Amino acid sequence: MKHVDNMVAPLSEEDNIDVLMLSEMMFTGYVFDLKADVAQVAEVAGQGDTFHWCQHQALQLHCMVTCGYVEKEGELLYNSMMVVNPDGELVCNPRKTFLYETDKSWATAGGGFQTW
Repeated sequence: MKHVDNMVAPLSEEDNIDVLMLSEMMFTGYVFDLKADVAQVAEVAGQGDTFHWCQHQALQLHCMVTCGYVEKEGELLYNSMMVVNPDGELVCNPRKTFLYETDKSWATAGGGFQTW
């Protein structure tokens, strides 16, 4: 997260940013050999380091923030994307529906598309 902190540090609310969009599984890396390895970096939606980082940026920049992460819900893991609004609230949490080979060893497919 430190590297991304340095990249966004020059930004401010005066830049009138609408959306700060970070990539899929931004803070964890993307390819994992074992489900157990992925489980170590998984977070509950609306909790965890990734959410708190996005929440901080959304409040500071007064913009939407999106970031891909590994979501855990019970025993299931998802390749998800959190969407945090300018008030720091999680407003959408879509899960990747069409999994690639690198996802299939650990991720559960999402149930479709979401809007908010």
